[in-house]
Formats: sequence, structure tokens, C-alpha cells
Amino acid sequence: KAKLKWMKVPGATGYMIYGNKCTKKGYKLLKKTKSPKKRKKTIKKLKKANYKFYVLAYRVQDGKTIKLSKSPAVHVMINKPVKGRNNPTGIKVKKKTVTLQKGKKTKVKGTIVCKKKPLGKKHGPRVRYKTSDKHIAKVNKKGKITGKKIGKCKIYVFTQNGIWKAVKVTVE
Repeated sequence: KAKLKWMKVPGATGYMIYGNKCTKKGYKLLKKTKSPKKRKKTIKKLKKANYKFYVLAYRVQDGKTIKLSKSPAVHVMINKPVKGRNNPTGIKVKKKTVTLQKGKKTKVKGTIVCKKKPLGKKHGPRVRYKTSDKHIAKVNKKGKITGKKIGKCKIYVFTQNGIWKAVKVTVE
């Protein structure tokens, strides 16, 4: 089984969980919640394999489903199917807060915690970065943050299997 949990998306009336084996093309709808308060699901009866998942937040308006936000894909090994590898158990980030001037750049680095080797890079980068507000600060795939507009946001640093830490960013 895979236990998935995600953050609240403002305005969402529910969430759809998509997934599939990593060896298969595309994703299938696995579960759907009809409550914005339910933000975790367990996908059961999975076979020994590598899986990929993402969560789609939606809102129902005038009888139509409107897609609001899609999470990055996460990759998980179920029952340790690859010898000598396992899922990351955590992520370390040296900086918990960053302050920078508008137009200036800085870097944040995430380091995965794993008992053995994590999944291969074909499943995506081992460490990924995402901003909570691209209008305040943007971040590239190497963790370089650029201040765009005065304000505050967060940069999420996460592993292939979705474990994350947040870095608070202030742009002055």
C-alpha cells in the first residue's frame, strides 16, 4: 500500500488521486475525495513494483469540474522491488529562512536521507524545488531562488517520493 497526503488547496471541493506503475505510460484515476478536508488516502493492494502518483485539486461550479492545481509526481517503491535501493526517509535543508532583495539570487540545497540508494534518476530528479508563489520568488531545478516582487512565500524542497521541507523566503 501507499499512503499519500497533501496540502490544502484554497477553493478546492475535492481531490483526485492518479497513479500507475512506473513502467506503464500515463496515469489512471485511483481515488476521488469529495471533501476539501480529507487530504490523505491509502492506495491498497499494490503489487511489488515502482509506482508514480499525483494529486489533482478540483472545484465543482455550476455542475462542472474545474481543475485548480496538480501536484508534482511522486515515485515510490512498494515492497522494495529494486535490490540495493529504497525510498528516501527524509530530506535535509541547511537554510530554513532566506531573505533577498528584489532581482537578486540565492541558492538553497536539499540533501536526501536514505538508508541505501534511492530510485534512479529516470524517475525524476532526486531533489526537486517548487515555489508557493512564483510572483514573489521563482526557483529553478537546481535550487536557485530569484526574488521577483516584495513579499513572502515558501520554497518547497522535496524528494522523489514526496517528503518535503519548506524554506521561508522574504523578498525585500
